[in-house]
Amino acid sequence: MLENINCEVITPPPSRTNGHLITFIDTPGLVDGSFGYEFDVDKAMAVFAEMSDLVYVFFDPIGQALCARTMHIVSRINDLFPEKLRFYLSKADTVPEESDRQKVLIQITQNLSQHIRNKTFTLPTIYLPRSAENAVKSPVQNKIDELCEEMDKTIQLTVQTTLNNLEHDCKDTLAAVDRTLQEDRVTRSQNTTRVFRFLGGSVLLLAFFVVVIASALHSFLANFEIWKSSGERAAMLAGLSLQTYGILLLLCSIAFLVLKRMTRRRPVLARSRVMTLKQYTEILHGALEVKEQLLQEFFRELGLLDLHK
Repeated sequence: MLENINCEVITPPPSRTNGHLITFIDTPGLVDGSFGYEFDVDKAMAVFAEMSDLVYVFFDPIGQALCARTMHIVSRINDLFPEKLRFYLSKADTVPEESDRQKVLIQITQNLSQHIRNKTFTLPTIYLPRSAENAVKSPVQNKIDELCEEMDKTIQLTVQTTLNNLEHDCKDTLAAVDRTLQEDRVTRSQNTTRVFRFLGGSVLLLAFFVVVIASALHSFLANFEIWKSSGERAAMLAGLSLQTYGILLLLCSIAFLVLKRMTRRRPVLARSRVMTLKQYTEILHGALEVKEQLLQEFFRELGLLDLHK
């Protein structure tokens, strides 16, 4: 499909202040029969309709406005995006007779009603007047100004919605970054507390371990009657068997492992990651400032800055 897309930049007239914000996707007229396209027309139309804010269907009163292929695509887009669809009878001035024009409108309306579920659609007539005098004298009703006004309103709504979404997304991202940094600070503080608890517990266990070892040596020496005058407490410890000391040492080792596990430090963000998140915060704050500037500039172009304030 890309090989069949052509791009053209057109400078809008001064009267169309929002003209530079419009991107038209003009699809070719569709025909029935054996004529083949180099791409999947149905899929391409659906993709373009999804990306667009409005989908205009212009029925030519002279050409094959009601060909089956056109009706099929209109029906599909109506099923997917009914709120975007608008129908117009273009080149209405080429049918000057009111009776003939009404026949065309009735024919298109009846055919559309058979292919779309929404039966309350309208089919205004539009055309490009050849001159200002022709526009005044022509008996054909021209709704092209209403069409342009709808485009302007859609542009304003889209711009405001986009900028509001930008603000909302920036604030959500800022909140997520702040939450991540706050959780990291809390984790670092808890890790510091765990380190001190581990050191304190290790000192106590080490002291207990030294006492047990000293008592075991004391008991061993007492059994050989090398140390006979150690007092009542030493005599009590000396009476303990070597098996008991082994159990105490095992319990001491288990307590150390439990202490180490309970005071194990939780993972924290790398300092480079913290710096990156802080840079993101500055960027997001800058985006919020730019958003407000863009919104004010947009309203200034429309002459609505005082109303916005």
